[in-house]
Amino acid sequence: DVAATAWQSVPLSIPLAGWNVRYLANEQAPNTPPLLPLVSMLLPLAMVLICAVAFLYYQQFTRERDTTRKAHFLNQVAHELRTPLTSIRLYAELAEMREPSDVKLRQHLQVILSECGRMSELADHYLDYQRSTTQQVQTYTLEDIPDLLQEVVAQWHALPDFAQHAVVIMGESYPPVWVNRRSIEQIVQNLLTNAYKYAAVDQPIQISHAYHPPFLQVLVRDVGVGIPEAWREKVFEPFVRVPAQVQSTGSGLGLSICANLAAQHGGSIRLSEAVTAGACFVVRLRCGEEV
Repeated sequence: DVAATAWQSVPLSIPLAGWNVRYLANEQAPNTPPLLPLVSMLLPLAMVLICAVAFLYYQQFTRERDTTRKAHFLNQVAHELRTPLTSIRLYAELAEMREPSDVKLRQHLQVILSECGRMSELADHYLDYQRSTTQQVQTYTLEDIPDLLQEVVAQWHALPDFAQHAVVIMGESYPPVWVNRRSIEQIVQNLLTNAYKYAAVDQPIQISHAYHPPFLQVLVRDVGVGIPEAWREKVFEPFVRVPAQVQSTGSGLGLSICANLAAQHGGSIRLSEAVTAGACFVVRLRCGEEV
């Protein structure tokens, strides 16, 4: 019945304020809930919510894309730096061998070699950090931990800067365990280097180890300046360095690499709160099983 109906118009709210919705209302059914006006009010809100979700998704996508591009670019830079640095170091060593009597020249060449080594170390640390952030398949081998730690310390002592610093290894007796050898080598070497920078010259670095199935625990302790309470969690973040210790060289990635490798090994790393002098890092790694 056309006579029983009438056209009604409802204005929409922002952002559709310039629009109206026209509909036919049945005048003989006044008790019918006005659903269309309600829909007309909810429609703009729904559109705003959809736009907001789409915007947030686009922002997140853009951020992740930019982060991936930056990481790829920095990886390329780090790789490309290694070739010219190797060439510079090689020619500096050759020049040093050809002119051994020129003291001034030797001093300049030593500076070149030292800076090349520092830049190579920074590039290596960044590449190690990038590898540690990527979840990789863990390859476990059966290792005698005391022997492995002795080998790691020997490799560390072979580096010129660390040859004279004493390292003491203590531990319990237990059978060989299944671990990722490369992860343990890098974690312990990073912790030794970190301890060397801040330890007292006449105090040895202490390494202790124990096996509490299924976890292997390794402690690396130095007697030095220590780490303030406020920085005990932050030091495991990438590029973070304690302000009072920034005069020492480093990339700020060593402890972050240790944390990532420990997590990939099903474990963790933390600073012991029981030590008052110096710093003691506690590493727990879940050991694998024989297959």
